[in-house]
Formats: sequence, C-alpha cells, structure tokens
Amino acid sequence: MTTDRKAVFITGAASGIGLATAKRFASEGWLVGLSDIDGPGLKAALAAIGGDNAGFTVVHDVRKADEWERALDAFVEASGGRLDVLVNNAGICRYGWFDEQTPKDFDDQIDINLRGVVLGAYLGHERLKRTPGSRLINIASLASLAGSPRFAVYCATKFAVRGLSEALDIEFMRSGVRVSCVEPTVIETPLIDKASAPGGPSFREAVSQGMVGGSLTADQAAEVVWRAAHEDALNYPVGDAPAALLLEINPRIEANRARMKEVFAAAPAGT
Repeated sequence: MTTDRKAVFITGAASGIGLATAKRFASEGWLVGLSDIDGPGLKAALAAIGGDNAGFTVVHDVRKADEWERALDAFVEASGGRLDVLVNNAGICRYGWFDEQTPKDFDDQIDINLRGVVLGAYLGHERLKRTPGSRLINIASLASLAGSPRFAVYCATKFAVRGLSEALDIEFMRSGVRVSCVEPTVIETPLIDKASAPGGPSFREAVSQGMVGGSLTADQAAEVVWRAAHEDALNYPVGDAPAALLLEINPRIEANRARMKEVFAAAPAGT
C-alpha cells in the first residue's frame, strides 16, 4: 500500500552532491535511498544524515542492469510503493590530455556517466510512473554545455546526459513523469582530487589557479536539485557559467519542447 511520505532514490550518495542532496531531502521529511558502490562510504553517509529519513542504503553498481533492478525494487518496497524522485548523480571524471588517457579511462567514464544514467532512466521510469507527479533528475555538468580541454570524454558523456534528458522530457510526458537536468559548475567534492592520474596534470591545481573557474559547494548544488524536484523547467544551472551558456540555448530548447508537446498531444494514443 502506497504511503503519503515522499521517497527519493539517489545514486552516488556516499559523498559530494549526492550526499548533500540526500541531506537536503531528508531535512524535509522525505525517505531517502542512498546508493553507491562505496559500502563504507554509505555507512558514513547514513551516520552523517542521521534520523529515520535516511533509513535505506544499497551498494549498487550503476553500470549493471540487474543491480538497478535489485536496488530499486528493494527501495520501493521499503517506501511503501513510492518513488517520487530518482536522482541519477553517480559519475566520475578523468582529467588529462585525451591522447595520454587509456581505453579503460574512456570505458569507465562512458559506462558510469552515460550507461549508468541510461539504465537508471529506463529502469527507474517503470517505478516512477506508478507514483503521480514523479520526477527523474539527471546530473549533467557545465561540461555538458561547452567542450573543455583535458575533459574530452567527460564532456562527451555529459553532453549525452543533457541530450538524453531533453529527449526524455518529451517522451515521458506520456506517463506523467517529469524530467529535469542539473548542470553544475565545478563543485567542491572528492571528484576534484580523484579525477587526476598520479603524475598527471592536477585538476585540483587547475581549479585553484582559476583555469576552470571557481568552485561552489555541494550544498549549493543540492539546493538546486531540490528546486528541480519541484519546479517545471528542464534545465537547472548551478553557477554563473552554466547559467550564461543556457541563456544562449534555452530559447531553442523551449521552442522545441513546446512544438513536440503539441505534436504528442495531437497524436493518437500509442504513437
């Protein structure tokens, strides 16, 4: 039996934007499901949030469909049948020149940042559509709006996440599931230090020197994710740089959204 308590499932919730988002939703009384591949990190995250609102954790590799099925089914059962919001947040970055990275670096970014989001959207949609007013939120990046050197494959994956979100925003109208895409600037998270290979160029140094802009806090990003769960826009920038870039392309995006909504509204059922 479905309960009145809203429920959110967040990937990559052991640290960074995922953990800050979990804290934000928990503070509002939501049941929060924390998913991450880092088991010890999940335990620490659960302790950091405290209370009864973060009562569900699952060690979960977003690259694997069967693990998505297991994690989502367990969470929906724990929530009494609800899945109001799914936040596709898990992601990694490999910072360095394209020709100095390895095929494994490419595979890891593509599999986690893109395949993981596609699987989350696909398998999450089946559960989201059972809860009226539900929302899929995909975390993209400033790197989804402008290609940057030393981030080539990361940018490619985040461009894809933004494109996927734009398409699914229209497709999921048929089932009443809304889609939002959050585009943060550089956020002060463990990703900054994990992105650099030993002996390679330092992402942390690039941030400190202002080469990729200044960083904002994970709490600032989480506040925007909270807004994305409640407002009607498709794109939600975090920071001045993504906001400026979105101003350039939003007229085209919104015109396409309006046109496609008219097309789908006029189409026969099942089209």
